[in-house]
Amino acid sequence: MALQEIRSGRAGLALLDEGASEGTKKKILDACAYRGVPAHMLPEGEISRACGKDDRMAAAVKKGKLCSRMAQLLAEADGKNGPAPEAE
Repeated sequence: MALQEIRSGRAGLALLDEGASEGTKKKILDACAYRGVPAHMLPEGEISRACGKDDRMAAAVKKGKLCSRMAQLLAEADGKNGPAPEAE
């Protein structure tokens, strides 16, 4: 399902479980690279817990405000783009 959303161009963000098989990781990451969709790795089991379904290894978030905010929060968590400095 996530792969279909990425390939169709509707996904603005991909989430990938660290416990996913190498084949799944390759498919998702290759599709993301081709479509220019950012992909983030999450700790094992986080996607399954978040959606309440077992054995979910990948998820795609459709483009929009939620997607933009999630990407921003993930980037901050990764330390790529820390929070803005506080004004004195």
